[in-house]
Amino acid sequence: MDLNKLTMGDKVIGVSGILLLLFNFFPQFGKGGYSEGAGFLGWLAVLVGLVAVAVVAVERLTTTELPKLPVSTDHALLGLGGIAAMLEVLQLVIGSTYSILGYSVSLDRKFGLFLAVLAAIGIAAGGFMRTRESISPAAPSTPPTTPPA
Repeated sequence: MDLNKLTMGDKVIGVSGILLLLFNFFPQFGKGGYSEGAGFLGWLAVLVGLVAVAVVAVERLTTTELPKLPVSTDHALLGLGGIAAMLEVLQLVIGSTYSILGYSVSLDRKFGLFLAVLAAIGIAAGGFMRTRESISPAAPSTPPTTPPA
C-alpha cells in the first residue's frame, strides 16, 4: 500500500470521512445532563462519507477497476461530499425534539454536531480539490511568427 499515490484531495476526503465517523459518536444534542448522539441524518451522512473514502481507497490503493460511471470519479466524489454536507447541515437546521410523558422538549445543539458538519464539508472540499487536480494546465502557446521580409 503506497500512500504516495494519494493526492491532497484524496487525503482530505480520507481524513474528513474518518473524522465524520468519530464525531457522530460525540454528543450532538442535549439539555441539562441529557445528551444524545447523531440522529438518522447524521448516520446517513456517515454512510455516504464512508462510501467516498472506500472509492478513494479502491481507486488509488488497489489494482481493482471501478465500474464506469456516466460522470468522472472526481465529480462523483464531489457529489458524495455535497450529499454528506447537506445531510449534516439539514440535521443542524432541523435539530432534535424529545417527548417525555406528552411534553415536548427541544434539545440544544452540542459541539459534536458542529464538528460533524465541518467534517462533512471537508469531504466535499476534498472532492472539489480532486476536480481541480484533474484539470491539466493548458499547453503554452507560441506566439505567431512573422515571415522574414
